[in-house]
Amino acid sequence: AVQISNYRAGKALLLNVHITHHAGTTFCDAMKQLGPAPAFACMRDDRDRDEWPPSLDHHRPWTRDETDGNAIALRKAYHFLSWEFGILPPTPLKDVDWESPHLVSVILMRDPLERRLAADATVEKYFGEEESRTEEEWWEFAEYEGSVNFVLTRLTPDRCGEKGEDTTEACLEEGKEL
Repeated sequence: AVQISNYRAGKALLLNVHITHHAGTTFCDAMKQLGPAPAFACMRDDRDRDEWPPSLDHHRPWTRDETDGNAIALRKAYHFLSWEFGILPPTPLKDVDWESPHLVSVILMRDPLERRLAADATVEKYFGEEESRTEEEWWEFAEYEGSVNFVLTRLTPDRCGEKGEDTTEACLEEGKEL
């Protein structure tokens, strides 16, 4: 409740943990209608040089000690920000202070099958267009790291399930705890 009250009062940043192909860009476009957000997909790029606090670099996720200061500094310029993880985060997401009164986090989840079938230029480049894939290309796609336990590998510190092995209950609990 404190975090949401602070957001409404302009004292907390709304942060989307954007897992690739989970509608984060669409959510960003909607959030830009409500207030300032970084130019490219609500993530920092060169167009945001003037608004981005000079004391902050672009690394993410933040550590527990960085969360408050970074959220406060960024809230002065933006109400909303996204961290996209199409790659594995360099710092485990559990290291962020998600309980900070200056940060409201949101994560959108897509139906797992729809997410698995969501394509981009990379998928089509390697596996062909969905309508014309051969059985062999479908199997290659099924084993592709971008579709095997994709979300869990981004949310959990030990990236459980990234090799396609059976997902353990402990792995699922780690993801839920975040």
